[in-house]
Amino acid sequence: MEKKERRPVGRPRKNTDQDQKITASRITDLRAAISKELYKEIEFSFFAPSAKDVKVAGSFTDWNKKPIKLKSNRDGKWQTTVKLKPGTYEYRFLVDGQWANDQRPVEMRQNEFGSTNCVLGVTS
Repeated sequence: MEKKERRPVGRPRKNTDQDQKITASRITDLRAAISKELYKEIEFSFFAPSAKDVKVAGSFTDWNKKPIKLKSNRDGKWQTTVKLKPGTYEYRFLVDGQWANDQRPVEMRQNEFGSTNCVLGVTS
């Protein structure tokens, strides 16, 4: 009868630096894939050639707590891209500190301050 070589049982193999690098790389790849699947890039734009500062604020920024700055181009168009999960969001622009609605025809919803918010639906 032939004897089989016995290996120790119950002790996991030690991870090498190479194993850790591969694992970290796989985690990064998985996070990127999940992010692409869960989030959509949404472009916000506002035409205000004489404005000094334009931001977008909404339910996705906790409104006035974390508004997102838009960048201007030479033609007076301000733009930014925001990654959002699928869902329904309300938003408005802050143009030199004054609230303004989207200039494009979008769905509107009455807000608690007696004005309206823009409504954005993000689908997967």
